[in-house]
Amino acid sequence: MNIIGKNVKHVKYGMGKIASVDDNKMKVDFPASVKIFAYPDAFETYFSIEDPQARKYVYLLLEERNHMKREKKVQKEKESQRRLYAEKMKIKVNSHGVFAMRENSLKEVLDTGEIFTGCYASGKDKGNPRLPKNLNMNSACLLTIKPEEGKEKDRVIAGVFMTEEDFIGEECEDGKIRLHEKYGITWGADQDELLFWKYFPQESRLARWQSAEMKYIPSAIVQRVLEDMRKLASEDETRQEIKEFQEYFCQMNHL
Repeated sequence: MNIIGKNVKHVKYGMGKIASVDDNKMKVDFPASVKIFAYPDAFETYFSIEDPQARKYVYLLLEERNHMKREKKVQKEKESQRRLYAEKMKIKVNSHGVFAMRENSLKEVLDTGEIFTGCYASGKDKGNPRLPKNLNMNSACLLTIKPEEGKEKDRVIAGVFMTEEDFIGEECEDGKIRLHEKYGITWGADQDELLFWKYFPQESRLARWQSAEMKYIPSAIVQRVLEDMRKLASEDETRQEIKEFQEYFCQMNHL
């Protein structure tokens, strides 16, 4: 709405007319002088406006601005809490997840930004989503795929993603892990193949993956995968993304 030319009343300067509005500034023409005020902020304390439609419009602007301020404050508080939590968080030995991608599809994971932990196969919680207790905001999720006609030894790495910055596994009752919007690497057919099982000693390989959708792995495995990705990346842009991922991963895991 155009409020230029509308009559306003200032608590100190009295009646005036809006001469111009430019971004967050408003120029008001008073009988004795022309003054500039913050817009729409000045209407909250110093101004009233005669026209009912203009008054409603300005109050809506103020409401929107105050809502944004509240949102920023909440985000700032969340960020402060996240940093404090991350600093004090005890890093578990196996605090990262590797996914078999049987109950997840790569396309859906990439589209939704979420990955499912799968369900418990036995016990009192059988059939319920698996609670990713070991995963937190410091955790990486390693995506793996077994080729359709291949064997378990042919399983390859399809990508790696950090969890969202405020993710806490013990609160993830639906088993849907929110992935970080920035720190994620997909590893497709255009890159050299990375065999998953080569990162484990022969005697300790998880050949018996069984039916679990997710298993826990240590930071050392994720670090080796990231280093290999960085060496094998075919483009400078991808190498830079992996480098930034590594730096964030090390920061979040106190490495």
